[in-house]
Amino acid sequence: MKVEKKDAQCALIHDYDQCVSKPNCVWCDNGIDCLNSYGKKKNSVCPIPTNCDPKNANCFTGRFDFWSGWSFDSNPECNFCMGYFKCGTDCQKSISSSWYIDYSGKATSNNSNNNNSNNKTNNNNNKTNNSNNKTNNN
Repeated sequence: MKVEKKDAQCALIHDYDQCVSKPNCVWCDNGIDCLNSYGKKKNSVCPIPTNCDPKNANCFTGRFDFWSGWSFDSNPECNFCMGYFKCGTDCQKSISSSWYIDYSGKATSNNSNNNNSNNKTNNNNNKTNNSNNKTNNN
């Protein structure tokens, strides 16, 4: 496992592209396995309350430390730092069947199918085909 120091505050882990390229959509599974949450409906190891609403800005970030393992910090600003994985807005409950996270990190509920099918009433102007009954006056 390769660890690089980018700056004093952030450390990269080996899965840099997978884990931090899409900071809005990341879930952590089995320790350091991280995948983008886009379209995934999967539980995560991130410790958030069961009533977590991913639309709220109350986030947790997971940080892997080689000396102490995974630690999780409350991060209300959801600030992105390499080596940190966003867990509050797109984690346990959001990646389960309750929520869907799109590419931008926006959370929508899977329970309410907001398919507002605009019932466009086709006003078929009953065009009466005026068949000109041409009486052939012979």
